[in-house]
Amino acid sequence: MVLISDSDNPPAASERSAANKVLDSLFIPVQLCIVGLLLVGIYIGVIQGGWIPHRLDTFVWIQGDWQVGEYRSCQLLMPTSRLFCGSWEGARSRGGLSEFISQVSNDDFPVAFNAAMTSSAESEWTSLGKYFHVLRVTFRGRFQRSDRDRVVSPWLCQRNIDSLTCKALN
Repeated sequence: MVLISDSDNPPAASERSAANKVLDSLFIPVQLCIVGLLLVGIYIGVIQGGWIPHRLDTFVWIQGDWQVGEYRSCQLLMPTSRLFCGSWEGARSRGGLSEFISQVSNDDFPVAFNAAMTSSAESEWTSLGKYFHVLRVTFRGRFQRSDRDRVVSPWLCQRNIDSLTCKALN
């Protein structure tokens, strides 16, 4: 006759078995959380790094001649998504939006000044449409910046044959 002793099935082994079952049930959800956090971090890094392009048909004001392949410092006016690309020399001192306001006719000056200074709705820009081209613009970088009060954001843009490619400067 074989006697079963408590030494063959100690209580510690059954407790370890229950603990292992709990750990096994948590293993997959914990792994999924870790993978999810990694994916979110990679996504944020990719967007901020400008790796994911955003293509938009954009109203663009261009001062003077801009040759294919040349770069200009431009300013994007939010929320209207109008891009102002002045001369390279003017970008150092004033910026594209200031140059635009100084280039409009005397009749359009009050409307242009008011629209630019109030970060106005699209309707206030309607009468100024003759100054803009609609181009396909590929933006690399974030539209929403850390300083939420900023209405004008700087971009470095390159002229292509029938479009622009712009990279966020900050």
